[in-house]
Amino acid sequence: YFAGISNVVPPGNPLAALDAPFLQAGSRILPLLEKEISISEFTPMANLSFDLSDSIMLYATYSEGFKSGGFTQRVFPPIVPPFTAPPGTPDIDLIPTYEPEFVEVLEAGFKMNLLDGRLKLNGAFFQTDYEELQVQVFNSVAPVTQNIGEASIEGFEVELFASPAEGWFVEGSLSLLNAEYDSIDTANTLILQSNEFERVPETTASIGLSKEFSLGDTGTLLLRGDWSYRSETFNDAYNTPLLETDSYSLIDASARWTNVDGDWTVILSGTNLSDEEYLETGVYGTAFQSLEGVYNRGRQWRLEVRKSFKVSAPACAVPAGGLIYFRRLRMARVALPKPEHVTDPAVAEIFAWVTEMEGSVPNHFYVELNFPEFFTAKLGATKVLWQMGELSMEEIQHVGILVSQANGCPYCTAAFCTILNYGLGTAEDYVGSLLTSGLDAVEGDRLTAVLNYALQVNGDPAAVSDDQVQALRDQGLTDKGIVQLTHVVSDVSSYNALNLALDTDYDYREFWRELAGFGTT
Repeated sequence: YFAGISNVVPPGNPLAALDAPFLQAGSRILPLLEKEISISEFTPMANLSFDLSDSIMLYATYSEGFKSGGFTQRVFPPIVPPFTAPPGTPDIDLIPTYEPEFVEVLEAGFKMNLLDGRLKLNGAFFQTDYEELQVQVFNSVAPVTQNIGEASIEGFEVELFASPAEGWFVEGSLSLLNAEYDSIDTANTLILQSNEFERVPETTASIGLSKEFSLGDTGTLLLRGDWSYRSETFNDAYNTPLLETDSYSLIDASARWTNVDGDWTVILSGTNLSDEEYLETGVYGTAFQSLEGVYNRGRQWRLEVRKSFKVSAPACAVPAGGLIYFRRLRMARVALPKPEHVTDPAVAEIFAWVTEMEGSVPNHFYVELNFPEFFTAKLGATKVLWQMGELSMEEIQHVGILVSQANGCPYCTAAFCTILNYGLGTAEDYVGSLLTSGLDAVEGDRLTAVLNYALQVNGDPAAVSDDQVQALRDQGLTDKGIVQLTHVVSDVSSYNALNLALDTDYDYREFWRELAGFGTT
């Protein structure tokens, strides 16, 4: 930008606009000051569920939330009164700022587990209302975020998982959305109230079918095909016609071979087999009246060959004054078959359950998959023990920690610590003190009675006394709760034996690994 250029170019030449005083070298883009914003908001959530039967659950949820406000980082042209801001605007108000966005969500749905776990069907209706909706737009050279008004999204989603026969797996989903702006602050944006949301399709659907074949001593072969559909969408908030993505369908397929030991895998896969062409994203730059778009890559083929290695860690000496921690490379004495797609709805449900509790699927679940017929029965029984009796989840995790520690099983000790801390939100300091101090860290007569009984059953069940059983009754446990607790101890001990014998490594949550005794000599 050059001072005086308007005196050089012919009258009416658009370059004369570059002579604006606020565009000259050395002028500030924004005032030299600091600005802060903060928000403190109460965001309640309430959930109500009802078991219509052993296989059908209904639920309703209400929740509120917010997205923080902030500042636009890329500013052009400079904001300088009286040229690009009203005369007399205070410097603090020249900093481009957007306010927090608020949302209220109401959802009602159902979860169905039918045909002995071979069919799982979930559905949900929801209503989402936004206030001070934040939208990113190009009003000049760079994108800016603005609060433009109120909006709502209504929708329905349903998903299905089914195992109709041995080795077969079917999954599908359907989503219907109605998103619209309820009110628009036209002083802030050029977006019209009749515009559609950017990148929000009204309809999406998918279906997948797979079949696993046993090849005997050669391994297993998994064949899978997928179809998906997405209705038309706009790639910008202005609904620029040239940036509209038409509706499209995709077809994918794959073949996956795994050897008997689970350490060799070969995958041949193809995506977008019908070679559909569609716009993935796009931008409309209003300042230069330019359009940019990126199209998909078309049909693609991929061949993967994977090899898993099992390496034992070397022995490690203890130096004076401390312990050495190291990461073991071998995960277990047996294979860890980790399927790319879980084909059994019962297994998928168990994996989802443990992921909610521990953050991911730990190694011993994959160890158990070497005996898949027993896996769902064993883990299903554990789930019943944890959810259907008189003991709370917190009490069961306390039992798991102290019994596993007494049996010298660092894997299970770390796992139960993770569930108590990560899954149930118990303070990390308390869980750590439970590991180091045992029963001395426990408060409350009921929990103390439960743990005393559990440790006695684990150490010498024949020595359990009438007083110990009566102590449980005094704390509100009935015969059902006492039998449940006894089975919990037995269940924990069986996992201890499995993971000790097969040398299973707890491969995440490093903090609990170390406190539980992993990697120390």
